[in-house]
Amino acid sequence: MCSARNDDALRILRESPLHHRVGTVLDSWRWRGDVSAKLDLGFALSGTRPQQLQVDAELGGGQLLLAEQGLKLTDVRGPLQYRSDAGLSSPAIAANWYGRPLSVKVSSGDKDRIAKRSIA
Repeated sequence: MCSARNDDALRILRESPLHHRVGTVLDSWRWRGDVSAKLDLGFALSGTRPQQLQVDAELGGGQLLLAEQGLKLTDVRGPLQYRSDAGLSSPAIAANWYGRPLSVKVSSGDKDRIAKRSIA
């Protein structure tokens, strides 16, 4: 597990050779705050088994800007995972949007969709 600040965790997925696996969905995201993350890479020493990538991150109360969607979320907290076989996901991210509490469930497995957003 490593700790990072600001866009460092996203930069791993945007600017490394992993980018071709993740795609462009995170290219316009900007993070300001703390994050703890664990990166697991799996690859075959022989044979043709596909590479596996797992990222487990814990967002620690920062600000997330989703530029393409025009969204700015503050006090963003919760788990965010990426799996090479399942995409980006989170069971529950808590945030504030225009001063109102927001709960976000992320699921990008089928056709890279974000599944649910609910405002309390």
